[in-house]
Amino acid sequence: MAIASPTVISLKKRGFVVSVILKALRKEITIQILDYALFVNGMFTQEKGKFYVRIEGRFESAHFLYQYFADGSDEPIHGHSWKVEVFLEGNTNIRPDGISYDFLTARTKLMDLVHSIDHILINDHPDFKGVNPTSENVARWFYSGLKADVKSSAGKIRRIVIHEGPENLAFFEPEN
Repeated sequence: MAIASPTVISLKKRGFVVSVILKALRKEITIQILDYALFVNGMFTQEKGKFYVRIEGRFESAHFLYQYFADGSDEPIHGHSWKVEVFLEGNTNIRPDGISYDFLTARTKLMDLVHSIDHILINDHPDFKGVNPTSENVARWFYSGLKADVKSSAGKIRRIVIHEGPENLAFFEPEN
């Protein structure tokens, strides 16, 4: 006598007991699943907390600061290996699919901004005409360039960190 494929009729959350009916035998059989990974996967999703995601970009650019020295003279032109980090959160803390914020839109826009500032003298960028290109102002520039795209994709920017080389950084936390 052939046994038909089992039909799942119930699943209890914590015990992972699956009841099946083997139609050919006309009997109900209870099978206990002892797969630890399945047990863990069902449990960790209940942990509470706030979610953030981070995206980053890197660029090589030069700048100088206006009237940097006590005598009013400008800082000499010099370059850095810059890194920008953007910390984002979704309008919903965590969606049913396990995603807090789908950062694809923000990542695409960030890369556009990075490419526009890469391998240039930042002072010559049109947006920096008359603006001192400090790390703080570079952070605000990235915020200004990203905020509309992030908002349109159901997110918020929580922090932008600008690394001016490996040891120095500034960060901006918008009041939104």
